Amino acid sequence: MPYLAPSESPPKSHCTAPGILQPMQETLSLKKQRGTCINFDDLEKIDNARIPAVYVNNDVVTSAMAARLAASMLGHVLFLKNQVPFPVSQLSRMPGGNTTTRAGKLRAELLTSIDTLSSHLITTFTALSTAYALRGCKSTFSPTDIQRHSLAGRTSTTYLSILIGPSIGAARAKVVFGVDGLEVRHWGLRVDQEDEAEESEEEDEEQDSEGDVSEEEELSDEEEPQGSDSDSDSDSVEESDVTTPDLPRRSPSPPSSLVPTIGLKPPSPLSTKVITIHAKRPHAVASPSISFEDEQQALRVAECNLARTLANSSACDDDGGMDMASEMAPTQTHILLRAPRRFSHPAWIPRQNMSRSLDVMVDEFRADSNLPPVSQSSERSHPNASKKNLKSKSRVEGVWIKARKEVDGGDGPESPTSSADVDEMDEMVWWSWDGKIVGFADW
Repeated sequence: MPYLAPSESPPKSHCTAPGILQPMQETLSLKKQRGTCINFDDLEKIDNARIPAVYVNNDVVTSAMAARLAASMLGHVLFLKNQVPFPVSQLSRMPGGNTTTRAGKLRAELLTSIDTLSSHLITTFTALSTAYALRGCKSTFSPTDIQRHSLAGRTSTTYLSILIGPSIGAARAKVVFGVDGLEVRHWGLRVDQEDEAEESEEEDEEQDSEGDVSEEEELSDEEEPQGSDSDSDSDSVEESDVTTPDLPRRSPSPPSSLVPTIGLKPPSPLSTKVITIHAKRPHAVASPSISFEDEQQALRVAECNLARTLANSSACDDDGGMDMASEMAPTQTHILLRAPRRFSHPAWIPRQNMSRSLDVMVDEFRADSNLPPVSQSSERSHPNASKKNLKSKSRVEGVWIKARKEVDGGDGPESPTSSADVDEMDEMVWWSWDGKIVGFADW
């Protein structure tokens, strides 16, 4: 049978236009290089920084959100740095097995330490938020009224570092967990505290006025029996002068002072005045908070975004990302926090002797994020300073947790001011967690 060929070739398809596909490919390539878990609407926040970022769908990063993500970050780092054979979330769900063996003891101690640290992080970020709120306050307990009102909507930047090595000075891996937009709040201070103080003074005045009124009533009650006796004497004199027929006698009525008053007394003018004052000064109603289910859902979404960000960044290390995965021998893990000197928590120990070297690590972390250094050193703050001065022995890795709102206060780039202008309690120092985290490989 002869083969019949078409007289004309099929027309070219116009469905794939290079001008339409090129912007999408560039967008996907840019997102792949950055390794960030954000929407396409947030592309203006992407830059050429090596450090990835996770954006929280909120104006501020709450202390609960920061604590939850910090604990999740620690679990990812321990697994990526080969400190545990399985992810920490799987280790906690696996059967316990024999705890008498060396591997079983190490596993139990590691899970106990991580559980303790997770509980400490909740109160740690709460105390850190309070320490930032007390910045510039002469009193350690409560800010002034003007400073209290100015705290509304303020945020700050804080750093938590995870160092893996036999000691803090000989760390083989340095990971920085940066929170940009931590909520600044004076925890434990009521909004209507000032109103309650004024109302207590008004109540004291009301009690004093009621005491004066009661004293006047007692004096009037003491005068009433004397008047009743004089009336009874005059009545008896009149009865003796006028003769009346014998009539059945009635029992004499008791004195008016002994008759109980059934009706309520009308309110005094002073009490009416106090009532009107309370009506004009109502209590401050707190803003409605989100439900527990919504908060947990937001925390789960943030944890998933953090895990996806680290996975994308590790997979795209050749394209400019950051690969945290490395084969390291199991060793100790140290947790450090950069906080003001007024920061107070029983689980954290100040490490002022390590502040200089750890500040260099933070400067390198910020340099990889295309941000100015945070240290006050004139050598590193100079605009012509070389980046080689910022490089430490080991490569600094990390991730940013950022809010939608720009940071308007707190631990940003510090201006070179004299030590006399900075309060000693506001000086930034490093604190180390007093717990112990030791990795293991046997299973």
